[in-house]
Amino acid sequence: MTGTCIDPKCSYFHKHKEPYNGPVRPYGPWRICDFCFGRRMKQHADGLEHRPTFEEVSALLQRQREEYIEPMRREIAELQETKRVLEARLAILEERLGPTVVQRKSLSAIMRDFRTDNPDATVRQIADRFGVAPDTVKKALKGCRPQKRPLLKTN
Repeated sequence: MTGTCIDPKCSYFHKHKEPYNGPVRPYGPWRICDFCFGRRMKQHADGLEHRPTFEEVSALLQRQREEYIEPMRREIAELQETKRVLEARLAILEERLGPTVVQRKSLSAIMRDFRTDNPDATVRQIADRFGVAPDTVKKALKGCRPQKRPLLKTN
């Protein structure tokens, strides 16, 4: 098909200052020349067929704010209110009972206590009970063995 390129951004027209008159291709609502077709294909491959305007980007950001950010803000406000209520309840309970101190024991200390309560337990039984390797049990129990030799030599 021959004719005049009617692409508003015709590269041939901008270069030669006269409209292209020759073979044209149908492209959307236009009949465009090979120069414009190549440019549009490159832009399409690069993802630049439609560059969003400032208004479109602003509208998109506003929609995202309404869809995602505002519900999150409401949820955060609800969680903060729940936290405040729970802290108030905790304060009332601590006032009634007094502050409780939770003492945590290390795994080594727990294994040592188990060994003192059950002196017949083997290293393998202790390892199976606590879910650790036997080497770990041996290292933990080093501190609970009675000393077989005196610390100082006496002559």
